[in-house]
Amino acid sequence: MTKVANAFTTYSAVGNREDLTELISNVSPLEAPAFDRWQSVKAKARLHEWQTDALAAAGANANIEGATFSGVARTATTRYNNTCQLMIKQFSISDTQEIVDKAGRKSEKSYQRTKAMKELKRDAEFAIFASAATVSVSGSTGEEATAPEFKSVNGWQVAVVGQTGSVGGGGVGSGNGTTATLGEATFNAEIQRAWDNGARINTVYTNGSLKRLISGWGVSTSRPRDVGTGTRLVNVVDFYMTDFGEVEVVLDRYVASSQMFLLDDNLWAKAFLVPTRETPIAKTGLADNVMIWNQWTIEARNPTGNAMLWSRP
Repeated sequence: MTKVANAFTTYSAVGNREDLTELISNVSPLEAPAFDRWQSVKAKARLHEWQTDALAAAGANANIEGATFSGVARTATTRYNNTCQLMIKQFSISDTQEIVDKAGRKSEKSYQRTKAMKELKRDAEFAIFASAATVSVSGSTGEEATAPEFKSVNGWQVAVVGQTGSVGGGGVGSGNGTTATLGEATFNAEIQRAWDNGARINTVYTNGSLKRLISGWGVSTSRPRDVGTGTRLVNVVDFYMTDFGEVEVVLDRYVASSQMFLLDDNLWAKAFLVPTRETPIAKTGLADNVMIWNQWTIEARNPTGNAMLWSRP
């Protein structure tokens, strides 16, 4: 079909208004499971410290009437610390950009503020596990010209040796632990080890590949699942029942593809020296300068009561 002769079209017209929707779709995921779940506490110094203690082992305790006093030595508490890490997001918005008519937001400054706070939260989850090779897991106290970094969950677990004898609390394989596939026996052995050390694992933080691995355990053993009836095909394990309690399997985008962390969430906390706040920076021209920042660290209240597992997906 041909065009009507001399029809004036949008291809030739000048002045047609643009069709730009008022909706701005943010395609980046926001979830930060560990950061959202953990208790928040107050830090009072850049080096945050806490203590743990343990009861004497249970044993036989029977004495004669009128027994004489005999002093028994008591054990001291164990003192731990972690450095508060300073996290910053900053932006500058020109006065003109704030004034002009914009699609999808009235205020550029407010829009960028909201984005910065979401980005800060994602950075926090990233730091908690420090699964990326470029991130320090052991932390550092920092210096005048060196930024302090807190010891991550990954770092606290490096010193834990599980029943399998693998560094990191029961990783399988050798080297970085990714040469073998994790099995249920090792998984359950680490949950028991943590229980023996006073914890009760309630959450597994893992990536998509190892989440699928865990879900596959139910299929491979043909164990019954509470899936109801109907035409829906279900192949997922979100809760894994063990001899030591129910464990929730949580997807976390910031855990490496070869790692999973078995934690008792009650034994971890976020300690804030400075809660998230906004600091306006003095104008040096026709723009507003803003810093969004916080300073905090994590508490590992029972470092040996958790586990980190390595596996090939």
